[in-house]
Amino acid sequence: VRGSWRFSIFLAEVVGRQHQVVKKTMVTMMLHYKFALGVATLALLFFVHCPTSSAAKSYADGSAAACDGGDDTCRPDSSSSTGESKCLHPSDFQHRVASFFDDASDSILTSLRGTVDKVISNEDAKELVELLPLSDFVESSGYETENKDRAQYTAPVAYAGLGLKELSTSNEERYTKLLQIREKIRSATESSLNLCPGSLKIDYTTITQKTEGGAHRAHADNCVHYFDDKTKAAVCDPSRQHPYPKRVAASILYLNDPTDGNFNGGEFYFANRTHFGEVENSGRVAVETGKMIYFTSGVENLHGALKVERGG
Repeated sequence: VRGSWRFSIFLAEVVGRQHQVVKKTMVTMMLHYKFALGVATLALLFFVHCPTSSAAKSYADGSAAACDGGDDTCRPDSSSSTGESKCLHPSDFQHRVASFFDDASDSILTSLRGTVDKVISNEDAKELVELLPLSDFVESSGYETENKDRAQYTAPVAYAGLGLKELSTSNEERYTKLLQIREKIRSATESSLNLCPGSLKIDYTTITQKTEGGAHRAHADNCVHYFDDKTKAAVCDPSRQHPYPKRVAASILYLNDPTDGNFNGGEFYFANRTHFGEVENSGRVAVETGKMIYFTSGVENLHGALKVERGG
């Protein structure tokens, strides 16, 4: 998710020396130091494929946008990769998400989120990180969401991103590696949500770097939300237009861990849709290289990231 960020970079000196903080203005002079300390992730946001004959529709409750019938590429009688159940047609997927708001069932929610270990190997993650040019990371303009007092906030400091446009230029090896990893994430997300093959299309790709102090408040990816004063539940604000209301799902892949990133904290978390978005008791996801978190994009899966602390 984009944010408005200041970018503080920590670069390692030669082996045996202490780590030092390097100001942003010095980065271009230090390009041979490839690795910034902190949490590195690759994030993808998705929409579902709807043919031109079908009308896409969004739901006011912030649940995923999907195809409203029609000749979708994914048909109801397609089999899932496991063969144990039928894969979901995009419209059926929409109904599953919407059904959560009828009874807030835990069983439904667990089908709309989860984690997958070792989507890529440690070696592949390390190779990608080492190919990243620190000077290309940029401050990103964020889109707003709401806290319990309905006050606007933006993404915090120490958080920067590298988009597909930047990644597609100047280094063919890096771009090829990224596309291979990106397809693994897309396919794993599709399978994990039991969507038929080819249903998910990539809307946005970014590699993010959260350094010391970087965090992210709980938010949804397809609507601007607030917490109802009576129910204490997160709901989408129909009076405020989110820039990407058709996003249906997202995945975040950890590219490093505290050992090779020299940090503590920074964990992804799911926030309780009620009680003003408190971190769920079992909602924290440990930072482990190659672990992917996937989830649907609405208020049923409010999510954020805990503060990154400097490692010892």
